[in-house]
Amino acid sequence: MAKRGRSLKRPANVEKDVSFIQKSIDINYKIPTDAVLLYADQYTIQFYTDEFVISFFQTEHPLVFSGEEFEKRDALDARCVARFVLNPNQMGRFVMAVNKNFQRWREVHLSQENEK
Repeated sequence: MAKRGRSLKRPANVEKDVSFIQKSIDINYKIPTDAVLLYADQYTIQFYTDEFVISFFQTEHPLVFSGEEFEKRDALDARCVARFVLNPNQMGRFVMAVNKNFQRWREVHLSQENEK
């Protein structure tokens, strides 16, 4: 699927007699057939001046065979399965894309439940 890319911007300190044009370039997103699909049930978001760090975790549920074993547990480990660093501009676009897709999911799936 091709998506419209962003305009390429040139630095302002180039010679004045050289002219640059802005051009949109399509981006073809390719997912390799052997790409790993990971499940995350926890996440954290940290922010700094110039970046956001999003970490995704998968809770490691232990095998528990009795109520006594369950009572002894007071914590679970969550293993980090992926981390992403986004600049503020990318983070803003990511948030808008997540909101748009979540709204579309609600319209499709919650409307189906209301029809039942």
